[in-house]
Amino acid sequence: MLGPVRAPDGPSPAGPADPLPIPGDLPDPGARPVSSGLLPGALSLRLALRARPVSAARRLLLAAVSAATGYLLLACLGDAADGPWQSHGALVRLAWCLVPLAVVALLAVAVGRAEVSGGTAAGLATAGFGPARLPQLAAAQVAQAGLLGSAAALVTFVYQREQATDPATLPYAGLATLLLAVPLVTAAACLVALRPRRTWAGTRLTAAVTGVVALAAGVLLVHLAGVPAHGGWRLPGGLGRIAPATFTGWALALLGTLLAAPGLLALTGLLLSVFRPGARRLLAGRALRGDAGRLGPPVGLLASTAVAAWSAHVMRQHATRPAGHLTLLAAAVVVAGALACLAAAADDARRARATTTRLLTTLGAGPGLLRSTAYLRTAVLLAVCGPLTAVVAWLAVPGVGR
Repeated sequence: MLGPVRAPDGPSPAGPADPLPIPGDLPDPGARPVSSGLLPGALSLRLALRARPVSAARRLLLAAVSAATGYLLLACLGDAADGPWQSHGALVRLAWCLVPLAVVALLAVAVGRAEVSGGTAAGLATAGFGPARLPQLAAAQVAQAGLLGSAAALVTFVYQREQATDPATLPYAGLATLLLAVPLVTAAACLVALRPRRTWAGTRLTAAVTGVVALAAGVLLVHLAGVPAHGGWRLPGGLGRIAPATFTGWALALLGTLLAAPGLLALTGLLLSVFRPGARRLLAGRALRGDAGRLGPPVGLLASTAVAAWSAHVMRQHATRPAGHLTLLAAAVVVAGALACLAAAADDARRARATTTRLLTTLGAGPGLLRSTAYLRTAVLLAVCGPLTAVVAWLAVPGVGR
């Protein structure tokens, strides 16, 4: 038998060897400490300086929409400070600014998800940013874009105030609060929407059923509210007045559209890929089902924007005065935010399907098949969402106040 092997006397020429770590004792990449140079704020700034053109365009678009929303908030503060008789109208306009603020929050979630998904997430995991830390990085990125937009809004607002004759002094606390509103709301939306959560098979079905119920309840409430002869809430842009019950019905209908859209896309993909599907129908149906979580909320937001635009168009026929520049700016923010949110989600879905696309190309799928599959997926999406949006828009008009 061999005797025990004795270690050589003296140090090894290569130096003392470190003990090998036990695999079970390796730290979790998502939980290990990150150096100060890789904190979410510092890393997001590095990623912004070295961003790809598409990523830089997304952030600049978010900054532009944030700047417009911040300007709307500051304009309401300026109207309230110019005179006591304008305070009530400024508070009403400030309340209506919650609509573009919500759109900016949804856009921030879409941009944040697109920035930290795909290959970026795999690369960040090696640097210590696991699934639990990715929402923090996304929140830091959108907060930086929001701060850039708030700075641009402040410069524009101060310049216009200096051109006015004898403007009132603005309270610094209110000015700082409104300037920080957009970055804080967008960062909080990313932290909440992108946090890791456990899902089960019926989550999307439950959300879809809840959305359909909320949509039906909202439309019913709009019809039962009627037209207020006097009182009610004044709409911006000379659109007349609206009953509180009608506004509640609108809010329920828009919330139901947002909740039901992912389930609707998943159901459409399921129906498209049944009954002996060919290659195109099978690929398009599975792509719709896989992209339902990404494309559902932006599609619902765009449908809600279309419903609101049709309602505003009908109400403009009975308007008592032309729409002001702030109303047009708010409408532009909502429309641009909805379109940008859908574009960011579509780009994220395309990059998520990149691995599948390369595999299909390796297996012999030609560019024509992939192109026709994309056309079929888009056509089915428009054919399903278009008529449903038109029906909801037609049902939402009768209860509008004049």
